[in-house]
Amino acid sequence: MLSVELTAREGEVLCPRNALSVSLRADLNVPADSLELLFPYSERLDRDISGVRVLLDGKTVFNGRPDELIRQRSSGGVTLKLTARSLAALLLDNEAEPLCYHEPSAAFIAEKHLIPFGITEYSGAKTPFYGDMRIDKGMSHWQVLERFCVCRYGAAPRITGDGRAILDGRSEEGTVSFGDGGIMYTELRECRDRSRLISQVRLRVNPQDGYNAELSNPNPDCLGITRVRYVNVRAEDTTLATADRIIENGNRKSWSLRLSCPGCRLDALGKSASVSDALFGSFDGLRVRSVFYRSDVRGERTVIQLEREEF
Repeated sequence: MLSVELTAREGEVLCPRNALSVSLRADLNVPADSLELLFPYSERLDRDISGVRVLLDGKTVFNGRPDELIRQRSSGGVTLKLTARSLAALLLDNEAEPLCYHEPSAAFIAEKHLIPFGITEYSGAKTPFYGDMRIDKGMSHWQVLERFCVCRYGAAPRITGDGRAILDGRSEEGTVSFGDGGIMYTELRECRDRSRLISQVRLRVNPQDGYNAELSNPNPDCLGITRVRYVNVRAEDTTLATADRIIENGNRKSWSLRLSCPGCRLDALGKSASVSDALFGSFDGLRVRSVFYRSDVRGERTVIQLEREEF
């Protein structure tokens, strides 16, 4: 059962049970989860709200701060809409102080860029990043965190719905299956977008040479495609792994599977997945990249986006 808690600025906790609709979107590639709540207008709710929490069977699935409170009158009556983003939004919205860190550890990064914004739990190896990490003018706290995680762990960070920071890119534990013998769905959509594929990355390895090295995409879907990018490996904050990520990101965006499932399936985010369909066949080696949950007068449903874990 889904429940909502709103914390007023003076500290009172409100637990409205008359929401007309609840929409929650979470995506592994988007730092902050987003929430939209719609209520019949009430003076008790029309006040300064400082915190929003959504719980599923008592477990927090969203913890964040409000962005908008919209009061609207129409032929259908008066409503109050609240939009919010999860705690990761605070990292996006705040600029970090320009500095240079020498061999920063995960604990040091958390102390400077997570804990001040209420994110106190984090996971990641304790061994520091060996080298200097510069924070340029204009970088957000999220960009600092992302730079550290990519350099130290080779993966982008993730702030979970309940406010934990996963620094080493590990997915949620467990697997989920859809279709025969698993979670049923009412709609399936497969998308193959060849425009996302990068066939080759040209590399400049030595300062005195041109871009005369290359990294080709082994994905068989690239057959017949010419789409080239250039990477200067000698540039600051750029390594050979940068070229790998360019190819990998293109591969991930080139194929997706979307399912529409009855009920609330927010707990599937980040898990390994498989799909068994009577018409399209079986799909293995997938991961749940995003979930979009909505509850309204028509009931509960979740749109799930899946991607391949490897190409």
